[in-house]
Amino acid sequence: MFQSWQVLFLYSMTVTTASGNRTRQAILDAAIETLGQNSAASLGDIAAAARVGRTTLHRYFAERADLLAAVTAESNERLNRATTLARLDEGTGAEALLRLCREYFDLGPVLSLVFGDAQMALGDDCPDPHNHASIAR
Repeated sequence: MFQSWQVLFLYSMTVTTASGNRTRQAILDAAIETLGQNSAASLGDIAAAARVGRTTLHRYFAERADLLAAVTAESNERLNRATTLARLDEGTGAEALLRLCREYFDLGPVLSLVFGDAQMALGDDCPDPHNHASIAR
């Protein structure tokens, strides 16, 4: 059996990890929203939008490039998830496109990054080949 100090340590590690994950996600969400509106936004602007200090932001993302890489990965993940949920290989091309539009509707800030003035080179993986196949249909 565990001793009481071991249980307390394990509990604090779980809380810390869960809290850290929430903080990291809050920073990413704020970065996507802020950079979607202003690609030149400072890390201080992003930290303020995430309601964390700059030191906290730098604890998770040491450099701006690290944050942008994480934003790219998160954006690609959201786009890919929406594309999967749209079931592009089912029905006509028009039906697939309508489902894709519905899934993309909630991705406004991500789409601002991809298509707007704040285009941040989300990488070559961003355009999904399923999208092209659906349009061709």
